[in-house]
Amino acid sequence: MPKTTSPKLNLIVSMFLDFAELQATNGRLMKMQDWVNKLDSFLIVSEKEILINSGKVSHKKAIEKAKIEYQKFRQNEDKKYISDFDKEMKKLLGKE
Repeated sequence: MPKTTSPKLNLIVSMFLDFAELQATNGRLMKMQDWVNKLDSFLIVSEKEILINSGKVSHKKAIEKAKIEYQKFRQNEDKKYISDFDKEMKKLLGKE
């Protein structure tokens, strides 16, 4: 996913969740199909394409890709991790 996609996706999700919260506070009861229809309408108004089929990537390939990307993420996070013990030792040794 391009880096520019994530902030845009976060905005769209946030806006839709705000809309859903408004519906709930107004006491509007909706069935799952109602939400599907509202989401489609919301995406159309937001000038986004709607996926009308199951896509081109198999479930197996998607899981494999997710595992690879998570492994990269985990390795990066592990490199940055500093344990509480190490933090306290730095304080005691005055290396902060």
